[in-house]
Amino acid sequence: MKISDIDKNFSASQGVSGGEFISIDSYPISVYGVKKDNEGYYRIPRESAKEISESVSYLNCQTTGGLFRFRTNSPTLTIKAENPVKIDFMPHMTELASGGFDAYSGKNFIASFPPASRGGYTLEKPLFTEKIQKDADGFFDVTVYMPLYGAYKDIYVKVAEGSEIRQSQGFHNAKPVVFYGSSITQGACSASPGTSYINMLSRTLDLYCLNYGFSGSAKAEPALIELLARTEMSALVLDYDHNAPNAEHLERTHKVLFETVRKNNPSLPIVIASSIPVFINGRNADKRREIIYKTYDDAVKSGDKNVYFLNGYDFFDEIPFDICTVDGVHPNGLGMYCMFKGFESVIKNLNL
Repeated sequence: MKISDIDKNFSASQGVSGGEFISIDSYPISVYGVKKDNEGYYRIPRESAKEISESVSYLNCQTTGGLFRFRTNSPTLTIKAENPVKIDFMPHMTELASGGFDAYSGKNFIASFPPASRGGYTLEKPLFTEKIQKDADGFFDVTVYMPLYGAYKDIYVKVAEGSEIRQSQGFHNAKPVVFYGSSITQGACSASPGTSYINMLSRTLDLYCLNYGFSGSAKAEPALIELLARTEMSALVLDYDHNAPNAEHLERTHKVLFETVRKNNPSLPIVIASSIPVFINGRNADKRREIIYKTYDDAVKSGDKNVYFLNGYDFFDEIPFDICTVDGVHPNGLGMYCMFKGFESVIKNLNL
């Protein structure tokens, strides 16, 4: 036995040789946005999810916002995803987005890994590296985005023989930016895992993010509010509107959610957004927006200098929403990009 076998920091390369699969949960790969236990990955503590609602408990194991990072000098990457967990394949969302992976280097796309079967799969892809930044020794960063509407209990990667996997640098913000919201926050209906608006923000601004988007289930329950209030974070984005069953429910819960988090986090930047222009009859969108804006306005009038408001309709000022949606509600790739640009306009100036 050598010291480098005991402490990887004494290894000459501080890497793992190619040609063999390694778990993403092992050195030198770093996983962000999800945690893992013997049942698989999850986003919020399982007991908290059960207390919030049955649907949040179900959706909690889906790995939206999860990603893993490493460095390599390999021309190819192979992903082996085993033991699928609650993957929801839907007619208006690609199987790649629900159950596949996207790989990027910095801001540059380098490969996608659509699920080759619904029971787990192994897929090797060449990496498009012509335009990425490499070190003098040929190494470059890789970020792989995990499925938005599903998960795999066990995920492995392999690089080419003669190549290595090394540890990547972390994000520049030690505490995460937390996003709370609906199916749109969870990622519906982006074309791929890397193109949800939250993953675009993470990639563009180098932000460590937590995605607390729960499809059809973002209703600001008391247990959820308490969870957010005690979560350590560098900023909070409340995209809470869509799943409130009516304007009355939104009015009862929205300000309570904000004020409870604010009480525990006096200086936390909080971004409040109202709904995008979905096509649903009788939704009372103007009333909902007034309720959300009032939360913001009352905070500002009370002296709060770390609260920000975004009108979701403004995201689509230049491009009509009807060509930015797959079904009149959920954004497509173009719609996700419009949302990304809208949120970026505020978040990039928070100095996180």
